[in-house]
Amino acid sequence: MMYDVDVDFFTKVINSNDYTLMVPEEENWDASEFNNLEEADKLDVLKMHILRGRVTRDTIVDAIESKTAQFPTLSPQTRLYFEKSGRSITVQGRSVNASIITTDISAQVLFHKIDKILGIADSTVVFIMKTDKTLHNSNALGVMSLFNDQLGAADRNFTYFVPSNAAWNAAEVVFPEVVKKLYLPEFALHTHFLLERHLIVSDKKYSIKELADWNKTEKLPALKGSLTFKVEEDIKGKYEP
Repeated sequence: MMYDVDVDFFTKVINSNDYTLMVPEEENWDASEFNNLEEADKLDVLKMHILRGRVTRDTIVDAIESKTAQFPTLSPQTRLYFEKSGRSITVQGRSVNASIITTDISAQVLFHKIDKILGIADSTVVFIMKTDKTLHNSNALGVMSLFNDQLGAADRNFTYFVPSNAAWNAAEVVFPEVVKKLYLPEFALHTHFLLERHLIVSDKKYSIKELADWNKTEKLPALKGSLTFKVEEDIKGKYEP
């Protein structure tokens, strides 16, 4: 799967001694949103799994000990960050953390097998918006109103309460004319302000578990206004906002 997008490109990489591959397990590809991406986005995800230079396990360990465990990839402005816990080494790329399972070295290629695809699912918010079909309406509104322009920033922490397609459909039943106007360019500013009420930008990301433990007497400040909510725990023990 990793080499299907651009055969010539990966042939060059495989035949060179100047790169190190981070190779997710085969079953992870089918379980991810990778196949829903545009070809250019697929290639970018794959490029972030290729480190410049030969980066062995010893190189990574030495870098961790010297607090410099970050290595550039072939994806522009994207680095992978490594940490060590006991004998285990983890790698982080665009907010996704994976563990190194094995390391293989041959005359032509050096690769580390990892247990997740980097850059998928836990990536930037805009990446998720583009690939999750259940969020199509929110993504379309965000693109039209330029709200989504900020969501690609990797150096900011976002907690976005994204209305699903079903939520927009339900709103349209109650407020048909209002919802229809939100899609019109002349109402882009109103749409932008509305979406700001769903977005928190802070010094941290809030997980569902953290939100469940939030003091219910306090409010979460959104870009516009503030949010109050309740969390119900279902019988399977999963938190649902």
